[in-house]
Amino acid sequence: MKKLAILMVLAIAPMASAAWVDNFDSYADQAALDAVYTQMYPAVPMMLDTTLSNSPSNSIHPGAANVNYTVRMYKNFGEELAGSDAAPLEVKFMTYMTDATDWWCREYIEMRGYSGSGYNDGDLQELIAQGATSSEVDTSKYYVRTLTGDGKENADVARIADEWVELKALIKTSTVEYYVNGVLAADSPRDPSYTFDCVVIGSGLSSRVDVNFDDLSIQVIPEPASLALLALGGFALIRRR
Repeated sequence: MKKLAILMVLAIAPMASAAWVDNFDSYADQAALDAVYTQMYPAVPMMLDTTLSNSPSNSIHPGAANVNYTVRMYKNFGEELAGSDAAPLEVKFMTYMTDATDWWCREYIEMRGYSGSGYNDGDLQELIAQGATSSEVDTSKYYVRTLTGDGKENADVARIADEWVELKALIKTSTVEYYVNGVLAADSPRDPSYTFDCVVIGSGLSSRVDVNFDDLSIQVIPEPASLALLALGGFALIRRR
């Protein structure tokens, strides 16, 4: 009976492969965060925020808004990640900005792929970005970017202040779909030959707006049609037993 129950769970449970999930709550202090992520500018690190979060109790942010700071950090995956139409690579996170009207806001999260095996190892081949920027786009809206596709463009949603907002990209075989709070807001073609080996948080550029990030999730998730096939296969095994 236990074997049948296990088969049923395997058949109907979402088969998600977690590449990197971080709600930033497990870090006791800044040193703990710095031990996991590489700070590109150690003198001005991406900081742990214990006063504001989407899910209790921490988030991260670049610190006090300033027009001259450079704050950025990255995490190498140690593997190459790719999405497909049947199993998209989902990249989502929560973001909170204190000012939605200031055009000089440059804070975002990027998925990057290099010809080597991690950040800045060889040539940059692919980049997927979500957040806010101040150049080449409508600065009143959220910003997305597909390096091998349409480049910089707007998500068709205005920025929201003083509220947690979910930004999500579904990276498929040759397209990327961008969502804001679950609503499709932009899409772009992409070169299917390139994979991803790291995530980069922050722009490393000046910004007048402090932006928080929380609940970062990067994982491959089969679409409903694929899950249905898995379920049918599981129930078939149960009937045979």
